Amino acid sequence: MAARPEMEHYWSMAVSTLAQDPDGVSADETITLAETVLGRMEPDQRERLFERLGGEPPQAGPVLPEMISPATRPYCWLFQRLGDRGLRLTSAGHLPQAVVREGYELLGWNREVPVSTFREGDRVRMTALRSSAEALGLAVRDGSRLKASNEARQAAKEPTATWSLLVDRVPGCWSSELERDVAVLALLGVATGAGQRRNLIGDATVWGLAALGWRSQSTGEIPSLRHVSRWASKIKEVMHSMDALAWRGVPGIDEIRPHGVLFAQAVLAQPVAVCGSAFARRAR
Repeated sequence: MAARPEMEHYWSMAVSTLAQDPDGVSADETITLAETVLGRMEPDQRERLFERLGGEPPQAGPVLPEMISPATRPYCWLFQRLGDRGLRLTSAGHLPQAVVREGYELLGWNREVPVSTFREGDRVRMTALRSSAEALGLAVRDGSRLKASNEARQAAKEPTATWSLLVDRVPGCWSSELERDVAVLALLGVATGAGQRRNLIGDATVWGLAALGWRSQSTGEIPSLRHVSRWASKIKEVMHSMDALAWRGVPGIDEIRPHGVLFAQAVLAQPVAVCGSAFARRAR
């Protein structure tokens, strides 16, 4: 039976945890999100990964207000628009057309791509914004209504607070260790790719998963690019919602913007608790 990309239990790791690493990490320590992947690789594997990425990620630089504002504007708008009363979703679970149109016009997204309909199902960027906000626990459903969380509403008043909230929440949004590994490898690609044009999910991500020992339990094959693209949906939605990646006309190829690099660096530096043989996901 062929492995289904959305079901992790079809996959296994030969190298599964930092607890098996010779250097060792005690159960009460914390490590950075980047180390959850890099710490499970041999030195030569890390070197080869960075060669594929074009170098090691630089140390995080200062985050300037002029970078934070455009990056957080879509989320600030959504959180303020939802408010504590929320918005009634359509039967398909989408935002109303009037709200989608308002967002596209206010955020300037309609200038990037000609828009003839404002149904959310036809507008990928709005779907990514709403879906990622829900995945991060910053937008919650109450029956047929979608509301902003208390934290999201408070943070929306200040772009810097929204930036910090997003950085804090991203490491805890993975539903599996496999999904987290894919996201970390993708973020490493963004952190090393300032001004470059590359596929967010490319050869380095696939190679990194193979180096970590991920294999199909049914066939023994390493994950394909098709699998990895599916597993990376959450991090792709966040990065596109923040305008961290600028589409340049070639499907799948994006130009990495400066604030995208800084965001990736900040997320990769977030602490993650090590619990026994696995990594703890933050409680939302």
